[in-house]
Amino acid sequence: MLRLRDTAGKSIELPDTIRFVELCDMQGSVARVFYIDDTGVHKVLDTGSKEAQRYAQLMNVKFIPIQSP
Repeated sequence: MLRLRDTAGKSIELPDTIRFVELCDMQGSVARVFYIDDTGVHKVLDTGSKEAQRYAQLMNVKFIPIQSP
C-alpha cells in the first residue's frame, strides 16, 4: 500500500492503480521514486542507478542528485 499523510496526521491511501510515487523538486525533476513491484517488494529508485535510468526513459522524467545532510 502507498499512502500520503498531511501534517494533521490524516492519511490518504492511493488506489492500487497508482504504482509509483515521485519525490520531486520545484521544477518537477525527480529525486526519488517509491514503488511496490509485482511481487510486493517495496523499492526505492535513486539517481544514478540502472533502474532509475530505465524509469527516466520510460516515464520521460529527469532525475536530480540528493544531497546528504
